[in-house]
Amino acid sequence: MTNDPSTPSPIIRSALPASAWLPSSTLIAAASMLIAVATTLVASCGFDSRSESFDCRRTSDCESWQRCIGGSCLVAGSSCHPDCDSCDNGVCLMNCTSASSCAAEVICPPSSECQVRCSGPNSCGSGVDCSQTNHCVVRCIGENSCAGSVDCGIGECAVGCTGRGSCSAGVDCSSACSCQTNCRDNRDGRTCIPECPLANQCSSAVGDCTPNGAGCDTCASQ
Repeated sequence: MTNDPSTPSPIIRSALPASAWLPSSTLIAAASMLIAVATTLVASCGFDSRSESFDCRRTSDCESWQRCIGGSCLVAGSSCHPDCDSCDNGVCLMNCTSASSCAAEVICPPSSECQVRCSGPNSCGSGVDCSQTNHCVVRCIGENSCAGSVDCGIGECAVGCTGRGSCSAGVDCSSACSCQTNCRDNRDGRTCIPECPLANQCSSAVGDCTPNGAGCDTCASQ
């Protein structure tokens, strides 16, 4: 009797694992099943498509290597908000140095301290928002910088509008626990008339806000 060369002999067949002599159709079906199972497992792993804003309410909202600081997911061990250009000992630094840079409103992120430098001509065109910080320093140095209003929150605020034509929309620190402004350049004189705390009672003889005076510096009590 002539053996079919495509069929292993009973001796060889018994020595081989079952997968070696399963029909090809069975192997294909098994492979398809494994692929389907793997796809289901990947889909169920919960990969998070977080927004680029890194928003969070608690650390569990962040990736495993991050923690929630000031409403944003930050690298563990870091206190620098992603909106900051850099940080120096926990101070958020935001630099708008080139012409017309930072055209959108510059918003200091929630942090203990923020410093904004608008040194480029026409920089910070939509103004600066410091309402979420405990301490904010804004320097409008560039010509026609800070065309939008500079808004302080309830924290300590210091604003210098020394660039020619800067702070044309004014400075509002009426709710600040302490505020100091310098709204004078070296050529045209006054650049703005700020709104000072205590219904402008905390203003100096030249119209700038000052922390000196009764009730003009209440930050320590906050």
